[in-house]
Amino acid sequence: MNNLNFVITIGREYGSGGREIGRQVAEKLRIPFYDKELIAASVRESGMDAKVFEELEERTTPSFLFSLAVGSLTPNIVDGNILGFSLNDRVNDIQAETIKKLAAKSSCVIVGRAADDILAKDADCLNVFIHAPLDARIARSRNDYGLQGDYEELKNTILKIDKRRANYYSYITSKSWGDASNYHLSLNSSHFGISGCVQMILEAAALQRPEFAKK
Repeated sequence: MNNLNFVITIGREYGSGGREIGRQVAEKLRIPFYDKELIAASVRESGMDAKVFEELEERTTPSFLFSLAVGSLTPNIVDGNILGFSLNDRVNDIQAETIKKLAAKSSCVIVGRAADDILAKDADCLNVFIHAPLDARIARSRNDYGLQGDYEELKNTILKIDKRRANYYSYITSKSWGDASNYHLSLNSSHFGISGCVQMILEAAALQRPEFAKK
């Protein structure tokens, strides 16, 4: 029997319903669910301002990644924040350690934050990516998330958020966000629906860890 805790990690396109899917999976398996809670835990551990963590994905832009690659990044002021390689590394280290502590504490579901890569050696992971066609994500963003704007405005907002997530994931993992080869399951929530995705993740969890089949 695997002695490592079982962690379901969920990457998701914005508007795909990935957070809700993760929440329902955790509820049905009766294990903790971490999303924004992860930021709060990181803040408590570090004493840093919560905004440092909340804006981390936004900071990780292509220009920032290029600066890292060529070794030209030095501490400076960007968008009103004091940024530099050491600060970003420190933030990432704190968040990674928090993720590892949560995984060591108990089996759980973690949404985002490149947890699939961070926990590769520290947990028995089922890595899932949730995606959906853009039109479906725009509709969900308007109807379920309360985003305001016309079609083009919502489209641009969603694509910008996805780009930030992709840049952040690439920075942390050196892999491509959303590439099916990086995950055990890649599910279209528009095709299968929220409940269908939840059911397939539960079935995959039971195959990987039979003790969860009874829950």
